[in-house]
Amino acid sequence: MNKHRPLLHALACLLAICMTAGVFSACVFGSVLAEDGYEPSEQIVETVGLVEQLERATEKFYKTKDTFDYTTRYIRSGVYFDFRWQLMVGELDPAYEKAMEPYESLRSKRSLVVMTDRSGERYYVDLPHMAAAADAKRDFAGWAGDLITLAADISSLYEARMMLGNGRSVFSKEDIHADIDAFNLWALAKENGGSLAKAMRSYYLEGGVKTATTTFLLRETGLCEEELSAETVYEALYARLDGEACQNDTLILEEVYGVNGSEKLQFACQAFAEWLYYEHCDEIVGHEEYELYVVPPTCTRNGYTCVACRYCGKSRYTDIVMPLSHAFSELRTEPTEDAPGVVVKLCGTCGFRIESLFDDMQAGDLDCDGCLSAKDYMRLKRGVLGTALLTPRQRYLADLNGDGLLDQKDYLLCRTWFLHGRDSEKG
Repeated sequence: MNKHRPLLHALACLLAICMTAGVFSACVFGSVLAEDGYEPSEQIVETVGLVEQLERATEKFYKTKDTFDYTTRYIRSGVYFDFRWQLMVGELDPAYEKAMEPYESLRSKRSLVVMTDRSGERYYVDLPHMAAAADAKRDFAGWAGDLITLAADISSLYEARMMLGNGRSVFSKEDIHADIDAFNLWALAKENGGSLAKAMRSYYLEGGVKTATTTFLLRETGLCEEELSAETVYEALYARLDGEACQNDTLILEEVYGVNGSEKLQFACQAFAEWLYYEHCDEIVGHEEYELYVVPPTCTRNGYTCVACRYCGKSRYTDIVMPLSHAFSELRTEPTEDAPGVVVKLCGTCGFRIESLFDDMQAGDLDCDGCLSAKDYMRLKRGVLGTALLTPRQRYLADLNGDGLLDQKDYLLCRTWFLHGRDSEKG
């Protein structure tokens, strides 16, 4: 028998375990942490896993791999379910809805923290809202519908700019992100055989879309990256609304919102183009910064220059200057018969002041005769008991432990010295 066989067998087992663990970790974590360190939030990892389970259950129920319409319709149906949605994209099968009850949490009205691009920006996305826009695909249930609704509520470009992205408007920042994600996910799902789960895994977990807004603009406008500008984005989006919208949704635009061909639609579209382009200018054109203000350094705090982007308004600090440190000058007042000496250190730069007391006499020498005697002991004792008044200088010298108080502790120290000839603790 080969004497090395047990060792080889053990190594083979260890290798098998490592390989198994490696496969397991690659399956579970490999697609979550990308090569460049991109890491999504735990909440979206959990959500994508739940959508994958929903999709597998949907495949079994309908016996099809193309489940995009079913899964998006199920997720949005908890919030977006009235007759308008039924007319636009169809009703949800009651039998399917009952079978998918284990995934009910996906349908609740809640916001999810997600991170789609490598810039590290975190933003909130309402999952049912995103699913509703994705379910409707290129119909006017996504960004275009929200923009048309916004146009009905404004009367000027200024109002459009103020309301767009505002949490109290019909087209909030959360709605914009949900609609952008919906459009990008729909396009990714088309490339992944109609799988919402695969699209979400690529988009949210693997960082398949590095910059969500730029991806949306390139796909929706048909422009190349070099052609992107606030003006070209506006022209492309307005042409999309004013052309295709008028043909397909004349009733919605004219009779319901009254914005067809009006300036209000142009205002809304221009504000939206500016928001997309300038809010994410670091993705598209880069920040164009100017000096906002300068804070000079103090003795204790850094100085810095604040610069802001003229497009998106984002600011940052640059040209950090270390604190100057205090520049002290010293003023000394010698002790008198009634008061201890005072040393004042004053910073000529900021006025910071440090004050301390001192005395040339030995602690406990209350009569200032150069030696410690029974006379000093008795005077200190009476001062502690309150039977004799001490001057400020005498109180300072009687504070043997240096705690700023004249009390029993000082008396005990003085008594120890007087009875046993020990020095006090104060210098």
